[in-house]
Amino acid sequence: MTVYFSKPEAIALERHLETLKEAPLSFPSLEYAREHYHRDFVEFKVGQGDAAFKRAKVSLQAWSQFNLGWTFAVPQGRRLAVCINVLGLWVLAPHRMMDLRESPRYYRAVLGTLKGNPLSGVEVFEVSLSPFNEVMVRIESYAEPQGIYKLFGWWVRKLQLKVFQSFQARMTTSTVH
Repeated sequence: MTVYFSKPEAIALERHLETLKEAPLSFPSLEYAREHYHRDFVEFKVGQGDAAFKRAKVSLQAWSQFNLGWTFAVPQGRRLAVCINVLGLWVLAPHRMMDLRESPRYYRAVLGTLKGNPLSGVEVFEVSLSPFNEVMVRIESYAEPQGIYKLFGWWVRKLQLKVFQSFQARMTTSTVH
């Protein structure tokens, strides 16, 4: 687990991600996570039509679901450093892209946690344009706290839900309308 005493610069996180190039996932498989870890799920409508779909897709591609002020993300290739402010300390939560699917009406990114992440598991971020032209965002997580965070499991999961809910509120009020 990596902790910073002040908000880290993107360059420091990029350097750290470079050291994780060969880092293993913190769980055995996607199937294992789905069967053994707690599931959190949120789905919400963010608008209608092609323009709203494109804006929602760009928002997910830019990892804006993590850019909430008290949390932010720095991508590097197929790896992603998410930093979370916890009681004034910045905790690094490294991820790796496990899967990416894209079509004219659908976008899906699946992130797996790497060793050193406070959580162990999978996060799925999707946006789709339905046959009725509704733009839906879906966020699903199968995760459990790991390491010392097991002592604060309820709190870590509450923090993860706060990320989902903050992104939902921002997306439904300003990003795609």
